Amino acid sequence: MALARAVVFDLDDTLYLERDYVMSGFQAVAQMVSATVGITEQSVRTSLARLFDNGTRGNTFDLLVAEYPELSKHFSVVDLVTAYRSHVPNISMICGADQLLRTLQDSGVKIALITDGFHSAQRLKFESLGLSKLVEVAVFTDVWGKHYWKPHPRSFCLLMDLWSFEPEEFVYVADNPEKDFIAPNALGWQTIRIRTRGQLHFGKDSANDEHAAKAEVASLEQLDLVLA
Repeated sequence: MALARAVVFDLDDTLYLERDYVMSGFQAVAQMVSATVGITEQSVRTSLARLFDNGTRGNTFDLLVAEYPELSKHFSVVDLVTAYRSHVPNISMICGADQLLRTLQDSGVKIALITDGFHSAQRLKFESLGLSKLVEVAVFTDVWGKHYWKPHPRSFCLLMDLWSFEPEEFVYVADNPEKDFIAPNALGWQTIRIRTRGQLHFGKDSANDEHAAKAEVASLEQLDLVLA
């Protein structure tokens, strides 16, 4: 592996577990609902967690309102989604992430972040994790519109323009083989998949070499060794 001069991280399920954010958001919605409607926080939280664990994505709050019709008298689905996305998340970095970032920082390696997702929600995650002190450049792809979410190469090209290193001196660390590694692979970057239990895409295999990371680790301790 070429010497890394810039290490670029994904956010969700790479530096923290995305499930923790989801449960934090469900808690925020449950608190809002229970304060207005005669439904307990635990009931709402349990219903939302059950839907999530059953694989529901995209229409979770529609199904919640269907389960508790009295909600519609007080909240629209848009209200529930807004509460979820705008809450200040109760999340923390994966064990070892903080130390790894500080070690890279102390060694003079450039550290950046590229993340998809609704900008306001991703920004709240970023701030809650204290990453502004550890990441030199954070690229929130949603500021350009959803079309520029990964696998679009714009965010990766931006960092190559900012730091004029050779392509192989960039390393991208992420978790999702569906979209994360396509652009950096095509640009000649080193790519590393972190695959740990608890990630939403843990059991997902790469469709082909274009989607596959060039290396895979099971922990941040292993990542530290690979980077070293």
